[in-house]
Amino acid sequence: MQMRTSQRSAEVSALTALGYDLHPQVRVIDVTKGMPAEGKLRAHDVLLDVAGTPVTETTDVAGLIAQVPEGSSVPITVERDGKRQTVRLTPVHKDGARLVGITLGVHYTFPFKVKVNISDTIGGPSAGLIFALSIYDTLTPGSITDGQVVAGTGTIDDQGRVGEIGGIQQKIAGARQDGARLFLVPPANCADALGSNHGSMRLAKATTLKDAVAEVKAWAADHNAPLTPCTADGAQS
Repeated sequence: MQMRTSQRSAEVSALTALGYDLHPQVRVIDVTKGMPAEGKLRAHDVLLDVAGTPVTETTDVAGLIAQVPEGSSVPITVERDGKRQTVRLTPVHKDGARLVGITLGVHYTFPFKVKVNISDTIGGPSAGLIFALSIYDTLTPGSITDGQVVAGTGTIDDQGRVGEIGGIQQKIAGARQDGARLFLVPPANCADALGSNHGSMRLAKATTLKDAVAEVKAWAADHNAPLTPCTADGAQS
């Protein structure tokens, strides 16, 4: 699941960076039995509005529901089978939160099919950044690495933000052994990366996909170009 999610997020972030409109929709993917939404909302409903606030992929829906006064209902507007309809749900307390019993996900409409060719025996989310860079590179002219070996690691989300992974020192050692001369590091892993045996292989901090693309292009044009360095606390320097 983590591997599939990382690939999907890589596709979304790369295509968004290239200017494609993916028409994101927030959808109900599950309704919890015995909760207020049961019988009123369904899986695949497109969430349009909660308590008068339009819903987008960045909307804090849980936060909107938490603001509903105790004992009051909240109007939720959805699109189902092409038609708009509004239901009212009264949140209940469960597990320390106020809930209506829905699980949400973001659905995107891709302009074409993207497939990441990787063995099913490999799991985890750590390759997300590199997947996104590979998709970006494939869909743009030429090679952003100028045909040279660049390595890196990091999870990635739909907004192109790069996240922490495990085993950074081992990954750096493996990349160096395989001939990489530049390694992209998630900010949260910078401290450990600095303590690795990276030799002459350069380390560059990549906070977002956009940053990673810029670092790779700068390095490919000039191996001595200034890059965003890792610092012990991962902060921008």
